[in-house]
Amino acid sequence: MTLAERIDHAVGQAWVDHITGLEPDDPVITEMARRWLAFADPETQARKEEARKALEAARKRVKKLEDDFYVYGKMDEERFEELSEGQRAVIESTTAALEALDAGIDLAPLLRFEHLRGAWAQADTADQRMLLKCALGNKGITVMPAARQGDPTPILDRLEFDWLSKKSAAAET
Repeated sequence: MTLAERIDHAVGQAWVDHITGLEPDDPVITEMARRWLAFADPETQARKEEARKALEAARKRVKKLEDDFYVYGKMDEERFEELSEGQRAVIESTTAALEALDAGIDLAPLLRFEHLRGAWAQADTADQRMLLKCALGNKGITVMPAARQGDPTPILDRLEFDWLSKKSAAAET
């Protein structure tokens, strides 16, 4: 057991230390910026998700058309060309819409350490937790139990972080 304020302070310190310890061109910084932007701009994120769903649905329809034409012979060539051309047009326009949504996003301000540090300092508890989620993997933070009551072990030594940068480093090796 420990005080929540003690853990909150230690986690904040660890987050800032971790972020400032990354290289400026580290892909983890870009991923964190994308995650934070998705949190900060849910409307754009929702539009991107809808576009992704529409793109996947159009690809499935093309696959079904190809199966119906090539495998099962359920339609003639003219009808197949007409329908598949329409679906390919949908795929192209949806892909272009997704690219436009991605191109309209400027991650540069979010990639600067000063901005991230300032975001942490100004954030309330809910936003700090979201910033943490942007930097952490699925396991999050684990608080290890104290060795005994009154254990003098510094709280940072009892915290285990599942940082995204560990995942990217493991993937590279």
